[in-house]
Amino acid sequence: MIRFFAVQDSANAGASFSWGQTVITLLIGLLTGIFVEPIRKRIFRATLSLGFSGDVNCMRETPMVVRNPRGEPIGNGRMKVARVLVANRSFWTARDCQGFLLQIDKKVQQGTFETVFHDRLPLKWAYLSAQPITIPSKTSSYCDVAGASDWNKTLMPHTEPRTAIFDDIFKDQAIYRFHLLFTAEDAKPVTMILNIEWKGDWNFADAWVDAI
Repeated sequence: MIRFFAVQDSANAGASFSWGQTVITLLIGLLTGIFVEPIRKRIFRATLSLGFSGDVNCMRETPMVVRNPRGEPIGNGRMKVARVLVANRSFWTARDCQGFLLQIDKKVQQGTFETVFHDRLPLKWAYLSAQPITIPSKTSSYCDVAGASDWNKTLMPHTEPRTAIFDDIFKDQAIYRFHLLFTAEDAKPVTMILNIEWKGDWNFADAWVDAI
């Protein structure tokens, strides 16, 4: 009987040690994830930067196909688009990159600006939709901000969706400020304020950056 209890006590001690070892392993794994994962994301995350040079790449004039409300082609035209260069400067891939129009300000006669639009609408990537894209390491993509055409001589943001309020906002010739935001997975968001002076000419040329 004495030997039986000794063996039983030894088995219980071994089971307790195994259970305790499992708990410690789980705790170490949990704590490692809590403290290491944020550090890993900070070290290996992509870095976005924005650029606007005002050259032919940022002020892009392109041919266009004009379509009626049913989507049928009815003619050809020309359009001018102000767009921002979104670059991934890091060695890591920038995933789920997306641009947003956050706010539009209009310069009034007193020389000050008033906010005429304040919301968050996705911007279209050049030649693409507004869906998030991947920007590989050390490469870049253009994002359309606003433009006009010789068929529709009205300044219009390239958002998706396009809202009817824009028809009222840009009916006046003035300087407009576009507040932009760009994001990517695990990357620090970047912002820009792009100014466009609208004079009623679809082939506009006056655009500049306030601040990045």
